[in-house]
Amino acid sequence: MSEWFLLRGPRAPHVLTALAAFALLLVGLPARSTRQPSWPYNVLPDVFLGLLAAGVVYFLFLRAAAPERLAQIEAETLGED
Repeated sequence: MSEWFLLRGPRAPHVLTALAAFALLLVGLPARSTRQPSWPYNVLPDVFLGLLAAGVVYFLFLRAAAPERLAQIEAETLGED
């Protein structure tokens, strides 16, 4: 499926959606420099970013080391046999 998207190229709605999502993520950025809540809520953003980074690293590892496993996960997620 990814080859199909690469052959077709990015379309304007896809680019606009990505830019809008990025802009919405930037909305919360100033809140990182304001008053912090008490523990344990003050560490939740850092925990989230750590888990997100671990997921990205795992995805990149699977893409490089075991692409067949990544294809299997994609098929299971999409409900294909």
